[in-house]
Amino acid sequence: MVKIPRLSKQMRMLCLALLLGLFTWLVFTPVRASAEFNSRLSNLEFDRNRLKVKVNQLETQKSRPRLSTPSPLVFPAGLDRQAEPTVDRLATLVIELKERLTKVEAEVSTLKKQVSP
Repeated sequence: MVKIPRLSKQMRMLCLALLLGLFTWLVFTPVRASAEFNSRLSNLEFDRNRLKVKVNQLETQKSRPRLSTPSPLVFPAGLDRQAEPTVDRLATLVIELKERLTKVEAEVSTLKKQVSP
């Protein structure tokens, strides 16, 4: 029969500490991974809800009837456009507004393409 030497008290304590550390690491590592997974899942759910809201907004905008294109401005015969700076300013504002509307429509179109499968 082979005689197995007994471990010293310090070696037993070291082995016990290593086993306890290994056990603790194995037990708590999945908790951290699970927390990261839950965080990612929450972010994805938030993004999904945000996209749903955008889709609903786009559908609402699509279902609304569009306003007809306004006819061009016709000035009365006696009105001198050069003498009326207010009319010039108003015309400039209308043109700027039309440009902004065109940009917004382009952005909405881009969003529709991103949201559509």
